Amino acid sequence: LSEAQWRAGLSELRDESHIVIYGNALDVLPKCANSPSVRTVTLMYVDAASVRAAMPMLRQLPALTSLVLDDNRLTQLPELDMFRALESLSSLQVLNNAVADIKWFRAYCAHRLPSL
Repeated sequence: LSEAQWRAGLSELRDESHIVIYGNALDVLPKCANSPSVRTVTLMYVDAASVRAAMPMLRQLPALTSLVLDDNRLTQLPELDMFRALESLSSLQVLNNAVADIKWFRAYCAHRLPSL
């Protein structure tokens, strides 16, 4: 994404069960609140603070089972603790994030996020 695209944010609905949000387009999430069909949310090109800000909206998606956070700025293991609040979450993908390169990443996730 270009700097302008990142700042403006982009979003797309891949199908009725998968929302993809790029950059600062997090305002699309409240429009999907309480949707029984949204099972997967992809957030790309955001930082941990933005993901944390999206958590109240993500908790309002009762069918959410998969969260894709590729190409973000997640850098520390404790940043992953916020996902414990997503009780139905069974899949968390964090490719191309510094946190995924930490030696104890898998063990940390298994211990702190046992639903995965």
